[in-house]
Amino acid sequence: MDVQPNIGKVSEAFATSSRALAVASHEIGLITNLPAFNEGQRVFDAIERLSTGIDALTTAVRTLITDVNTLKTDVNTLKTDVNTLKADVSTLKTDVSTLKTGVSTLKTDVSTLKIDMSNRLDGLELRLRADSLNHTARVYNSHISSRNTPLRQLHDERNMPVEGFPRDSASLMRLQS
Repeated sequence: MDVQPNIGKVSEAFATSSRALAVASHEIGLITNLPAFNEGQRVFDAIERLSTGIDALTTAVRTLITDVNTLKTDVNTLKTDVNTLKADVSTLKTDVSTLKTGVSTLKTDVSTLKIDMSNRLDGLELRLRADSLNHTARVYNSHISSRNTPLRQLHDERNMPVEGFPRDSASLMRLQS
């Protein structure tokens, strides 16, 4: 069973109806050539019924034409709506793609930031350890009372022992002279 109207069938029906009306009209016109009948009223009534039928058929055809034109308008509206939906879906796809790119960029930025922060924290941790060791060494070294007591070594910002640091107070005195 058809779901959509077949405009071709409707057009064919109109053409057939038009031809039938033309033939009927021609044949009715030829009735005047018939010899007079005793029962002329019957012929007149038949002509009247044909005329009424033709009027009803004409009205039905006009209604069908109006309905077909309404269907055409509805189909065109649906086509426009479908095209609008297609454009909206295309825009949505573009937006999703842009969002994916943005999320990917954000992930990369966060990953880079994590690495940078990790490197900075590692460096800060090294400096804090060095500062702690140096503070302890300064306090310890400031309380030394003998020249031969070993000194606690100071550390640089990478927490490595400072090269050439004196081993004891006597070595420290030799550096000053």
